[in-house]
Amino acid sequence: MSAYPEIPDVAHEFATRLQFGTTFEVMEFLAGQQIKLSQRMAEEHVEMEMIHRVLAGTAEREDDAP
Repeated sequence: MSAYPEIPDVAHEFATRLQFGTTFEVMEFLAGQQIKLSQRMAEEHVEMEMIHRVLAGTAEREDDAP
C-alpha cells in the first residue's frame, strides 16, 4: 500500500495544463470541471428531494394508521 493516496486523473490533467497550457486553456478546463460538478450537485439534490418526499410520505402514512 502506498503512503500517498492515489491522485485522480483530473488532477494530473490540471497540473499539466497549469504547467504547460495557456491561461485560456487553464480557465477553460476549470470551467468545464465546474460545469460537471454543478451537474452532479443538481442530480444529488434531486435524489435528496425524492428521499425527503418518500420519507415524508412514509411518516404521513404512519400517522394515518389507527
